[in-house]
Amino acid sequence: MDNAGQHQRLEYIDIAKGIGIICVILGHMDNDSIKQFVFSFHMPLFFMISGFFLSTKGKPRELLRKRVRALLPPYLLTSIALIAMSCLKNFIQILRGKKELFDLVYDACKWIYAALYGAGTNFTDPFRIISIGAIWFLLASIVSNYLVAKALQTKYPAIFIIVTAIIGYGTSKIVWLPWSIQAGMTASVFVYMGTLLKKNKHIFQKKNVCYFCRCLCFMDYRGNE
Repeated sequence: MDNAGQHQRLEYIDIAKGIGIICVILGHMDNDSIKQFVFSFHMPLFFMISGFFLSTKGKPRELLRKRVRALLPPYLLTSIALIAMSCLKNFIQILRGKKELFDLVYDACKWIYAALYGAGTNFTDPFRIISIGAIWFLLASIVSNYLVAKALQTKYPAIFIIVTAIIGYGTSKIVWLPWSIQAGMTASVFVYMGTLLKKNKHIFQKKNVCYFCRCLCFMDYRGNE
């Protein structure tokens, strides 16, 4: 019975992952209404799933090392691919006589700076560094997972997370720190919610999932009125 319950729980998590992936695809379509709806919840959904699978065993520092080893390599590989694609695109334009070598070097430097800074937004005052794109999520996941693991070792983890998120969101309006630190601080709320969902597995019963979906549809309907 326990194995069956665990299988059912993981099945719903797989469904949630699938919904999140579909939402990412839909969110990048050229449709403002769909984009506005999807962007309102698809990243929190991924962070909540991350929190659901967050291991509370061991020290936060050990978790940090594991997350860095797991998430930093794909971040670096994707960054290298983006830089290479930029260089290739500019090189082709140079051969066609539409650009010069300076343009290739300039764009390559922009992407290198973006990779080193790791921001998911173009608002990076006072530095004005371009966004690295969707892979900011990997850096923010490292930060948020570590913060939640740290919070769970305190007496009042919810207060720790709320204060952390407020500081992260508030300071982002003044200066945008590198490596998506503030995004991770804010996202720690959703990661923490994922850990709470793990403790309350009954929420993954089919009737509760259907109710949650109806609530999302209702909010979307009200938002488009």
